[in-house]
Amino acid sequence: ALPREECEEARNSALGQLASIRPEGVFAADQPVGEGIAAPGAKELGLLGEQQIAQSSAVRSLLEAPQLFDIARTLTQDVITTGYKWLRAVVRGEFTGLHTDRVFLGGGSHRLVTLWVALGDITV
Repeated sequence: ALPREECEEARNSALGQLASIRPEGVFAADQPVGEGIAAPGAKELGLLGEQQIAQSSAVRSLLEAPQLFDIARTLTQDVITTGYKWLRAVVRGEFTGLHTDRVFLGGGSHRLVTLWVALGDITV
């Protein structure tokens, strides 16, 4: 498991940066940004093109944590990461759309493992 403090630091960093990039209508005005509560009517938050957020030290260190590489090594021997990080942010009731990562990564190889990391508590 990833350390909770590091997840919270990455979450606060990502949400704070998103709020500064898109200050209008993303987060509920009556809630702290770190709670990540969307403003009424907020849609398509989009983080895919915001590599400055993905490359921030708090976010990148979490996404490249040794624990994640250890998990991947249980499934395959050769473990690498990409410089580009696909961050996604969606509001309740939306989703990222049906997709497969193999199309975007690994040149179509069947020897590909991608990991999804939530930057906060989720209900499964």
